[in-house]
Amino acid sequence: MFLVRLRRSQQIAFWSLAHEMVTADSTAAVGEVATLARLGREMGLDPDFQVERLSVDEAAERFDTDASRRLALLELLALGYADRDYSMVESALVRRLAMIWRVNSKTLEEIESWVLRRRRLKAEALALFAGG
Repeated sequence: MFLVRLRRSQQIAFWSLAHEMVTADSTAAVGEVATLARLGREMGLDPDFQVERLSVDEAAERFDTDASRRLALLELLALGYADRDYSMVESALVRRLAMIWRVNSKTLEEIESWVLRRRRLKAEALALFAGG
């Protein structure tokens, strides 16, 4: 959604974090895989792009502004909710990043609330398209 705002090195770091998020709960649900593919296309990554393996800490270092950090958290939360099962392991990863980046719990809650509102609006739109 907003990944084009990141520098290329941050996009690569995000890609690594996104893969960490998808595999965090040991399952790669269809919704997560489809969302991950969409995110890759948004960043202009070739579908066969090989993830640069960065540790969470190494990837986190590339996000050097509050805006880029909040953007990454928003996109990771959206990815976590893509399969409607935001697991405790996925949540732990997001909370760890928020702690590393010094994003306070109120801001993290606001980001998560926005992600959930967007999901509800998307579901409403799909219902309208279907005539419901």
